[in-house]
Amino acid sequence: MRAREKAGEGGGQGQSQGQQHHIEGMSSDEEVTEAESSAFRLQRETIESDARIVFEDVNEEFSLVECVVAKFARWKKFEPDQYGDAYVSLCLCKILGPFVRFKLLFWNPLTQPLKSLEEERWYRSLLLYGLTSSETEESLVRDPDVMLLPKVVEKVILTKIEVIVKAAYNPLSTSQTVCLIGTLSKLLQDFPTLDGDCKILNCVLEATVDRLRTAVDDDVFIPIYMNDVESGRTSLFFQRQFASAIKLLGNIVRWQGLLSNDIVIQIGIDSLLNRYLILGLRTFTDPLVAAEKCKMISNVLPRSWLSANSGVAQLEMFIRQVRQITEKLKNAS
Repeated sequence: MRAREKAGEGGGQGQSQGQQHHIEGMSSDEEVTEAESSAFRLQRETIESDARIVFEDVNEEFSLVECVVAKFARWKKFEPDQYGDAYVSLCLCKILGPFVRFKLLFWNPLTQPLKSLEEERWYRSLLLYGLTSSETEESLVRDPDVMLLPKVVEKVILTKIEVIVKAAYNPLSTSQTVCLIGTLSKLLQDFPTLDGDCKILNCVLEATVDRLRTAVDDDVFIPIYMNDVESGRTSLFFQRQFASAIKLLGNIVRWQGLLSNDIVIQIGIDSLLNRYLILGLRTFTDPLVAAEKCKMISNVLPRSWLSANSGVAQLEMFIRQVRQITEKLKNAS
């Protein structure tokens, strides 16, 4: 199993980031207000206080995932026949489910990468459950417990992700989008059992699509003014809304690879770019400003979509608009 192969690996890589010109509406720092942060901290403190008493009167050996798992591991090692007759492998995931859910109480896939879970003792105890130094490939194939962690991932972790996506995922947030995509991508990479036939995975992706569609329908508003979109009192609001829509387009496109190309194109190009952004582009009277906005849009689109033979017919409206702006620039020079 891929996840087991990586059990002993560690370390990480840091990436340096250069300074970038700030554009109103594009920054992730603007996604959460101070009032929202304060309310969240207060609620978290309340839940943390309540959580401390859940296992207050329970012995440690029956309150920690790794301790409970260790008991089953000893049973499996010293009394394998009884262990098999009790069909422990069939019910172990359900037994451990409540313990794992408790451990995941404060894990948020929108803000915390999967690596934060992989470093937990309970995660490693499930990953290495029943593994011995004499283990062979043949014995692993025969051992149903090798599927313990994949089952927990599917039944517990993915279920939590689905709930979080439905309740809290904001497609306008680049930080949330990057973290969520990273988590799902790593799960798919580490656990081959999470494929197109996985019901809960499909539910997560369907919930994501619903959130993306809702964001386009409810959160995008680009006011169309005949004048003063480049200067004057209406400029700042217009520029911010336009930039926010471009950021949403970029976040939608990030889902390419997890969602089908058809869905990404339908939501990102048909519903957002062609319906809102191109209409906004047509309000600019200065071709230089319009060209800069076109550049911002093209920067968030996949390079493959902008090639001559991309086959993305839905981009034809954008391409025509770029050509018109280019022609205006030539005439103005």
